[in-house]
Amino acid sequence: SPPPPTLVSHPPPQTGELVALKKVPLRRPEEGLPPQTLREIKALREIEEHPHVVKLRGAFAQGPAVVLAFDYLVGDLGGLLRAAPAPLPAPRVRALMAMTLRGLEHCHRHR
Repeated sequence: SPPPPTLVSHPPPQTGELVALKKVPLRRPEEGLPPQTLREIKALREIEEHPHVVKLRGAFAQGPAVVLAFDYLVGDLGGLLRAAPAPLPAPRVRALMAMTLRGLEHCHRHR
């Protein structure tokens, strides 16, 4: 089984803007992109901008992997939760859930 996708930050040479790169290893490169990866790329390209949805900037092949370039964010929900005191205060949980659900709703409405 291939390693899980990895995320790194990288400034693209065209703009110099910092982006997050998600490298998705291909299990069988000779078979091309898996349908799940193609669906993810297609869906992310079609979704309109929204403050709670990360923007896909581009996708490209790199050896036996596909690399997705996203807007760079300083942190993510996982990191935020790991750094927060446990248990999270109820108002913070409600706020995080509201943002997550707004982003999810936007994705489903604009597909």
